[in-house]
Amino acid sequence: MFAIGGSLGSARVFEAVFAAAEILPEYDFEIVLGKLNTGLRKKFSQLPNVVCHDFLAQVDMAKAYAKATLVITRAGATSLAEIEASGTDMLIVPLEGSANGHQRANAAAYAAKGYSVILEKDIAELPKKLKALMVAARSVSMKKSGSAGEGIARVIRTIGK
Repeated sequence: MFAIGGSLGSARVFEAVFAAAEILPEYDFEIVLGKLNTGLRKKFSQLPNVVCHDFLAQVDMAKAYAKATLVITRAGATSLAEIEASGTDMLIVPLEGSANGHQRANAAAYAAKGYSVILEKDIAELPKKLKALMVAARSVSMKKSGSAGEGIARVIRTIGK
């Protein structure tokens, strides 16, 4: 899984991702912390299944999207479009209080396309939701003889509707 929180990062999202990485040690997490969250690097370094970056260049972001099974992201329009173009599924966490509510609107548009959205007020549910997604995806992929990534895609699109 790949987690980003925008150029400045998002402590609330990253705290939920940390909790998810703790309960999902069999999955690898790659995280771009952003300027304001580099202090979380020490906390994340306690987990062997997490790799942190303070920043990734655009070309490296594209590579990270492409290799990820799932991207956990805020709802900035450019990020959403880039992730969608990569073909990778995403779990969108719109920033509450964004200018003119644009992140909520962006998230709603992508939810209509079948992507999964979790509101910031429900961010504490992220670890449980990810675990359920992974368990369901594993089950679906085994039944359909597809990859785990394909299973996650089917599960997310089902939950997102």
